[in-house]
This record gives sequence, structure tokens and C-alpha cells, in this order.
Amino acid sequence: EKDPSTQGQNRALIEGYKLWDAELNRIYKSLYAELPSSGKARLQASQRAWIVWRDAELKLIDAIYLKMDGTMYQPMRLHARMELVRKRTLTLMKYRQVDGK
Repeated sequence: EKDPSTQGQNRALIEGYKLWDAELNRIYKSLYAELPSSGKARLQASQRAWIVWRDAELKLIDAIYLKMDGTMYQPMRLHARMELVRKRTLTLMKYRQVDGK
């Protein structure tokens, strides 16, 4: 709301991505610390596979939105990128809740 311009939206979405990424790392570490050894190995394997998928998905998002003309596609692209990290964060948060934390 401070800056509704396209650039303002872009800055907000970039900051949102960074905040969700930091939260993802925090939740991952917390969940990892609570799991037994076998669970830790599975979480690590899952996160590594997710990172490979995320990187491929980010490239796809960029390929789709960067070919579009018009500034409206910039925030759409950044929002799609942020949503990937947000969704993974929320998934790991749910796993922590199942674990009772």
C-alpha cells in the first residue's frame, strides 16, 4: 500500500520471497532437529529434491513471464516465484504440527 506502482509491487514481492525463504529455512531446521535419524535423512532427501524442482520451476516461470510484453507481468512473475517458497514453507509447518510442535 505504500507504493502501488509496479516497481513498488516488485519490491514488496522480492521482499516477500526473501522473508518466506528465511521462514522456510527456520522451519526446516526446527523440523530437522525434532526428527529421529531416519526422519532427518528423509527430510534432507525431500528438501534436496524440492530444491531441484524449485529451480526448474523458477526457470519455467521466468521463461513464461519474461517473454510477455507489459509491466503487469513483472509482479505476476515475482508472485509466482514467491508462491513456490510460501507453499513449501506451509507444507513443512504442517509437518511440524503433525509432529506436535
